[in-house]
Amino acid sequence: MISQPVKGPKEVAFPIENNCIVTLAFLHDRSWPGTKEDIDAIIDSSTMEELSWNIINSLQVELSEEAQQQMAVAQSKYPDETLSEQRQPLKWTTPEDDELNARFKANPHLF
Repeated sequence: MISQPVKGPKEVAFPIENNCIVTLAFLHDRSWPGTKEDIDAIIDSSTMEELSWNIINSLQVELSEEAQQQMAVAQSKYPDETLSEQRQPLKWTTPEDDELNARFKANPHLF
């Protein structure tokens, strides 16, 4: 069973080959005019949240014989490594991008 974070996307990723990974992500867009409180009062997301986690938790990955052999080799080379249930989001911006964004947020009228 995969633990459920309080906030954030509901996603799971697993490799199917050495250079190929499958990522399943459930993104619930509740675009609606008004404040978050207004949207929460109109659209209850709990059913979709529950359904997403039910799907993720129902997944079963069964390794092929070749994949089991690859895993055994990897585990023998790296005996102290483990798989993680969570991964940190990728950061796509550079320090220069971050600095420019901070300047924009501080003084949007200059841009």
